[in-house]
Amino acid sequence: MATIAERPLAPGSEERFFLRAAIAMALLVVAGFSLDLATGRSTFASPPLLHAHAITFMGWVVIYLLQNIFVASGRADLHRRLGWIGAGWIVRWSCWARR
Repeated sequence: MATIAERPLAPGSEERFFLRAAIAMALLVVAGFSLDLATGRSTFASPPLLHAHAITFMGWVVIYLLQNIFVASGRADLHRRLGWIGAGWIVRWSCWARR
């Protein structure tokens, strides 16, 4: 019986596109929230739930960026491991937010 061998992911044009998109998204998110902070529309004196939301969202941005970096660099093993961490991340924060 033949088995299908898993080939390592090699960086191609598709992976580079998604990596560039992830970098652009992360930069836009950081720039947008920094602008709100710089203009005084946002403050660190916000309620704790808002801080938890910010930590959760920024964590997702970091995970998304790292996932794309790992695929583009051919490190599918780290991509998969971080995927499990991301699954735990959403479970942990969604349980905390329901309190």
